Amino acid sequence: MKFKAVSGAMLMLLFLGVTITAFNFQPAKADQGPQLLLETDKNLYILGENVTVVLSNIGTETIQIGGYPKWQIYTYPEEEPVYPSIFSLLLWSLEPGENDTITWNQTNEFTHSPVEAGMYVVRDRAGWGLSAYFEIVSLLGDANGDGYVNVWDLGMLSDAWLTMSEEPDFDLSCDFNWDDVINVWDLGIMSDYWLQSSI
Repeated sequence: MKFKAVSGAMLMLLFLGVTITAFNFQPAKADQGPQLLLETDKNLYILGENVTVVLSNIGTETIQIGGYPKWQIYTYPEEEPVYPSIFSLLLWSLEPGENDTITWNQTNEFTHSPVEAGMYVVRDRAGWGLSAYFEIVSLLGDANGDGYVNVWDLGMLSDAWLTMSEEPDFDLSCDFNWDDVINVWDLGIMSDYWLQSSI
């Protein structure tokens, strides 16, 4: 009886076929981790206005979470924490479609004073890589945050004129109605507060 030479590739395929049949082998799925969304209710706030932070389970499985809340607010880009200063050692969970909402009154819990106008970021504290950016302004129309609505703010608005949020020249501080486009509506809001001061 003569045997034909079998290539290495053919032997490998034969071995895999036997393994799959014998052990009902299934390729491992990559671990996607928890499917969560961290966001604020708006992108732009006036000094003293409440900021609502929402952590939502957008996946299909219940997520067990340790510690409460599982995020913290920082100044940006300095990354100085402002809220909260105390966390609970609480084991809790989010069901699919469920969210956890906390309202922050713009008080720096570390200094016990109101925060200043500027950029802020909410970051998760669990290593999920979640973040949400927002800005606090002293007065609507006050694009540069100096407490006055004047020609300097109009200059910033004109630089960002007719840009949308996905464009590189878009300036969130000029989007006074939070619609992700710099246009005549933002100019109208600026004109309503023209030459006003919060100082």
